[in-house]
Amino acid sequence: MNKKDTVNCIVSEKLSIKKALAKISKSKKIFMNELSQSGGKLNFNQIEEMEDDAKVMELSQNILRQSLQNLSQIEKSFLFETDLKEWMKDNSEEPLLLEFLGSAYEKQKEIDKALSTYRQLIKLKPKNKGGHLGFARIMENQGKYNDAILGYKRALTIDSEDPEIYHRLISLNKHEDSIGQLTEEWLLRTKREPQNQILLTNLKAILNNTGKEKELSQVERMLIKAVENE
Repeated sequence: MNKKDTVNCIVSEKLSIKKALAKISKSKKIFMNELSQSGGKLNFNQIEEMEDDAKVMELSQNILRQSLQNLSQIEKSFLFETDLKEWMKDNSEEPLLLEFLGSAYEKQKEIDKALSTYRQLIKLKPKNKGGHLGFARIMENQGKYNDAILGYKRALTIDSEDPEIYHRLISLNKHEDSIGQLTEEWLLRTKREPQNQILLTNLKAILNNTGKEKELSQVERMLIKAVENE
């Protein structure tokens, strides 16, 4: 991509981000107004309208994430950081901005700022996977493996089909000699998620090296059934 194309892409992504932020902000205000005016008691039509607003917000958030991801890859990190801080002036509680700001700090080796941002994000939105992953990465890089394991486990409760989380947990628990505990936790998880092929595949890989033939056979049967039920 030549310089002119890069500039055009940056301009396009920034415009997309601004539009998405505006739609998200508008949807939130509409939601809060309707909830306030109804005194917390909504009729059928109001519920339908709120469902439509939620769909618009979800679509806008998907667009926002993709545009932020694209911009982070083509714009210099310090400029991207500056843009994020500018957008946060009017959108201070938008989780995606915090998530990408933490990542920008991380890339620039400003670890204290990154960690502070991820903690802020987790406090604002405990179910944001990116906040827990960012926290876990930093803990792992600092050699604080138990804290890293805790962070990755929290991320796994949010997204139990992310292969990288399984990979990091296996690696860290092997390092900490706690793979047996992880195995038991994942065996319990299979009861809640019998169709989760990523969970079953990673659990099978662990059991192959533990000598637990009964559990291994059980997981292999579950995996075959999960694949057949696709």
